[in-house]
Amino acid sequence: MTRIGGAARYAWELGEFLINRGDEVIIVSLYTDTKLYNSKKIKIINLADITFLPQSIKFWTNLSNIKQKLADIVKNEKPDLILFNHFPSTLWAQKFQNIPVLACPQDIELLYSNTYTNNLPIFTRSLWKFLRLFIRYYDKKKWKNFDLVIANSNFSAKKLKEKYNVKPEIIYPGANTKVFLPMEKNLDEKSIMLIADGKVRRVEFALKNIKKILKKRQDFKIWIAGNYGDYDKELKEMVKSEGIEKNVIFFGRVSDSKLRELYAKAHVFVHLQRIQPFGLVFTEAMSCGTPVIACKPGAPEEVIKDGETGFLIDEYDGNMLIKFLEKILDDPKQSVEMGIKGRQRVQEKFNSIKQYEKLRKTLLEWIN
Repeated sequence: MTRIGGAARYAWELGEFLINRGDEVIIVSLYTDTKLYNSKKIKIINLADITFLPQSIKFWTNLSNIKQKLADIVKNEKPDLILFNHFPSTLWAQKFQNIPVLACPQDIELLYSNTYTNNLPIFTRSLWKFLRLFIRYYDKKKWKNFDLVIANSNFSAKKLKEKYNVKPEIIYPGANTKVFLPMEKNLDEKSIMLIADGKVRRVEFALKNIKKILKKRQDFKIWIAGNYGDYDKELKEMVKSEGIEKNVIFFGRVSDSKLRELYAKAHVFVHLQRIQPFGLVFTEAMSCGTPVIACKPGAPEEVIKDGETGFLIDEYDGNMLIKFLEKILDDPKQSVEMGIKGRQRVQEKFNSIKQYEKLRKTLLEWIN
């Protein structure tokens, strides 16, 4: 849990929800950055340190030690239920006597596509593609330890059934509609928002196509949030070399309040990660009253009503991206109208409290 977002945010907010319902929660992770995630009520236990993250060979060569540490923690803490959240924690799975073991894997694409792999350095990428052939076999054997698998979308459920021959229960992650609230948009200062916390977000693909719009018009800004590290440097160099510096604002890592402000004030949120299993960013942006442009195939097809709350494009269709961006730039009032529908959709289908209640009910049924 080293960044605010994705499966880490989901696990933390679920933990806070359960605590507020009177449950006791222990979060066990490889490493948790306590500057980002801190609570007096949630007990945090690290299995290793920041050098053991899944992208490292160190993690895979020490997997048996990590499993043993987890077994020792379970023996000492005596939980009523264990929930594995996200891959690769599923690789730690084991039977713990009569304690129910559930899994919410979130995203298995690290093992079954090149969505993340292609963003690794060449040597690491080549080694990983070789190793994962064996890891897939080992991983499938671990799934017999789960009493129930929970999918975060119909798209994920289909993938899980195909790869592991399980029938998951579907419980969507949800957006906190009390935090991610709409704000009034300035229709005269148009903006396109992107999130760039990793290469998998394909911000460079978006920028190359947005540059084509800038050749015709200069009446909008590009907001980029979450940028840090090597990808931050790469994007800033690209923006400079493409000559679009004056149109781009980099915000870096931002707080929830700032993220909400950017979502809400932007006229459109563009997020082009391939094969998305769900994507909290979509529901967060929609909850803030902003239409979303995302890729298909994937869970965005379940989240976004194409043409009503945003637009869906094929993974590499830059022409359609340009078309839909210009459609909103030409008529910024459309952003407001689509945003209202998006907010309503999140409140009805993806409200975090409703989804957490559904998950808590499932957890308690297994405990009982």
